[in-house]
Amino acid sequence: MRRSEGIIQPKSVKDSLKDLINLSSLMLDLAYASIIHDNEELAKQVLDLEQSVNDLKKSVIIHMSLAVRSLNDAEKAVSVFKIADATSMVAYEAIEIAKIVLKKIKIHPKIKEGLMKTDESV
Repeated sequence: MRRSEGIIQPKSVKDSLKDLINLSSLMLDLAYASIIHDNEELAKQVLDLEQSVNDLKKSVIIHMSLAVRSLNDAEKAVSVFKIADATSMVAYEAIEIAKIVLKKIKIHPKIKEGLMKTDESV
């Protein structure tokens, strides 16, 4: 959401969803990197991004709530809510991964090796 002279103006749903997907992907990449390199600074960055995820998800919910005018609109909105929820769950799991580093839990080298070989992206 953008602020204009103290008034909150929602972004478009499409923009908010794109930002939410990109941010969740970034958080997951940072969380994996924090594990691979045992880097607390990267792990803290993941946690710092949580509020941005919450803000983007809220933007989607507000925008979609304002757009619903009928039962048909509501049924269509459900899929958007599910996408926002699933994407934010990825971000929250990235936070849990980052907490492993912050709690100083040692990861077996084979797991780190497997993470380094992973080419998949969210």
